[in-house]
Amino acid sequence: SNALGSNTFNILVALGLPWLLECLFVGPYEDLPAEHVVAPIVVLLVVLLAFLVLLGFTNFTLNRIHASAFVLLYVLFLYWVLTL
Repeated sequence: SNALGSNTFNILVALGLPWLLECLFVGPYEDLPAEHVVAPIVVLLVVLLAFLVLLGFTNFTLNRIHASAFVLLYVLFLYWVLTL
């Protein structure tokens, strides 16, 4: 639960707070390009769904093979996103 809470806090506060302050004090933030954003989000959602299904089938137990597969998927995802 700490990993989930920590990640949620980081996403909501570390990313959201600076954008909120920028919008409140400077104006709308329009420098973030929206192209190439939808496909990575869809891929991450599909992998998240696969992870949750895997947890359900394994009684919320992950082994070394599962962990290695997800680390490999993450490395491949990073390579794909950085080469867009």
